[in-house]
Amino acid sequence: MPTAELAEVARDSFNRTLAAMGLPPDLFSGSGTAQREAARRAHLNLIMPLTRLVESELADKLGGDISLRHDHYFLDMVSRAQVIEKLVGAGVSMVVALGPSEAC
Repeated sequence: MPTAELAEVARDSFNRTLAAMGLPPDLFSGSGTAQREAARRAHLNLIMPLTRLVESELADKLGGDISLRHDHYFLDMVSRAQVIEKLVGAGVSMVVALGPSEAC
């Protein structure tokens, strides 16, 4: 069984490794709002810049315009859920509130 000091060193090392990679620690240890915000920050500050670098490399190597796409839906789930709840509460059917892509 690791000592409390060893556990603290391991936790600190993990957090420093995440920070070095540009990942917020809350992405792995947070809950609720903090974890959603960490996911949003990781996507905007790490994933998207890396995506642009990969697109550029692929365009150079393969020629042509290369575009990589990511699903941004998870970044705004809470807001979407609140809007859908308000629409349904106002009498709009669930199918209409969800919109064409989510309803299919």
